[in-house]
Amino acid sequence: AGSPTDPSGLSKVVASAPIDNVTNRAYAGDLLGNLWRFVITPSGYDKQLLATFKDADGNVQPVTTKPCLLYTSRCV
Repeated sequence: AGSPTDPSGLSKVVASAPIDNVTNRAYAGDLLGNLWRFVITPSGYDKQLLATFKDADGNVQPVTTKPCLLYTSRCV
């Protein structure tokens, strides 16, 4: 959550389109160490903070690379 005077610097975005090639989620990190999920719907989007990365001393660790999505199948 940045501001005009202290932008968060959103990193490269990766989108998820698991059904019918329709993007319904996007993921990105920022320079404040946050990993975000954006849930996309026909009426707009909702952002969700998934994690904040910090080192052992509590200093935030910027996310500077594109998140990698891993899809798994579920056994029932």
